[in-house]
Amino acid sequence: MKDWKYYTGMALFLFSWVPWSLAPVVFFIGLPASKAAGISAFLVILGEVTFLVSIPLLGRPFIKQVKDKVMALLKRAWEE
Repeated sequence: MKDWKYYTGMALFLFSWVPWSLAPVVFFIGLPASKAAGISAFLVILGEVTFLVSIPLLGRPFIKQVKDKVMALLKRAWEE
């Protein structure tokens, strides 16, 4: 049975992808370069922090499963 840690961790894990994907978009909205760089850096750090907080909440089995899938994907890409 899944508890609050799993659901909180999964929400944080999924949310962590949002700032990462928005970080490059900031440069195309017409802000000055210094402001765009600052906002982009903040978004990357926010994504990293939420990802790192989600790891202990999700536990080792979830992290192992993600690692195995990424390694399989890299192996398949390397063989092509």
